[in-house]
Amino acid sequence: MGQFSRRGVGLLAAVTLAGVAGCGGSTSRSPDGGGKDAAADTGSISCACQSDSQSLTIPFDCYCQMHDCQIPQPAFACTANQTWTTGCGLTALTIQTAGGDEIQAWDSSGKLVGIQNGSDTSPYVCPTNHGIQRFLLRAGQLPDTCATAVGCCDAGTGCPGSSVGG
Repeated sequence: MGQFSRRGVGLLAAVTLAGVAGCGGSTSRSPDGGGKDAAADTGSISCACQSDSQSLTIPFDCYCQMHDCQIPQPAFACTANQTWTTGCGLTALTIQTAGGDEIQAWDSSGKLVGIQNGSDTSPYVCPTNHGIQRFLLRAGQLPDTCATAVGCCDAGTGCPGSSVGG
C-alpha cells in the first residue's frame, strides 16, 4: 500500500510536469472570453512577435489560429465610443474601451483582415517569447498605418468609398 501511494504521487508529479513543460501554444487571451482556445497549438504558422513600448504585434494568421476571425462587418452606426475609418481599401470600426482602442478592420469584400485588442487588467503574451507582454495586441492590416486613412463618423453618414454607410 505504501509503495502504491509513492508511485501514484510520482506519476501525478510526472504528468503535471510534462503538461506544464509541454505547453507550446500561446498564452495570449481573448479579453471577452470568446474565440478559440487561447492555448491552441499554432502548428506551422509563424507567431514571431514585434513590440514597441505600448503594443505587441503578431502575424494575423497566428492570431486567427488562436481566435475566431470569422467576424462579419457590422452595419454602420456611430456612437460616442465607436467610430469608423477608411483608408487603403480597408474599413475599420474602432471602439474606445478602458483598455484602449479595440479595432476591427475589413477589406472591400467584407473579410476581417486586422484587429487590435486592448486590456486594462492583464497583458497579452507573445506566443513564442512569454517575456514579451503588452496591454495592446495588434495583428493584420489596420488603417491607422495608412497615410490616407479618414475618419467617417459624421451625423450618421457613411464612409465614402466603403460598403458601410447611410
